[in-house]
Amino acid sequence: MIEVSLDTIQTGVIRSLAERFPKIPVYSGRIAKAEGPYFYAELLKTSQEQELNLRYHRVCSFQVQYVTRAEPESLDMSVLDVAEQLYELFRELDIDGARYTGTQMRHEVRNGILHFDFSFHFLVWLPPVDESKMRTLKEEGILKDGSKQEN
Repeated sequence: MIEVSLDTIQTGVIRSLAERFPKIPVYSGRIAKAEGPYFYAELLKTSQEQELNLRYHRVCSFQVQYVTRAEPESLDMSVLDVAEQLYELFRELDIDGARYTGTQMRHEVRNGILHFDFSFHFLVWLPPVDESKMRTLKEEGILKDGSKQEN
């Protein structure tokens, strides 16, 4: 079974962006003032609901921002090209041998910055808890001659 963690998924999203757009830097977390073009990838929220016993349904929502050098008034057509490529990239993504399908994908351009949102829905199985079913027992027995024996 493939082990999954939020860090693994976020790292996979960042790595896939860097591979698809090798000449454009990809940032996450806090960044200093950077010159465009660059990508900024952020895990926005995660939710998990129990489905059956140790099986859970998990949803990870991401936002990828693409910042260009263009002034907001002169929207560069490349922003729309990048949006198309992001739809294709996150439609189905392989991260460390696990396949994640992007859902709820949408984009919008505000102030010249492309905001691309998507989610991954997947199942997680928690490992079973190894609990002893019984405590130790004390065994007693009576012999035919009537004496009591303990083990």
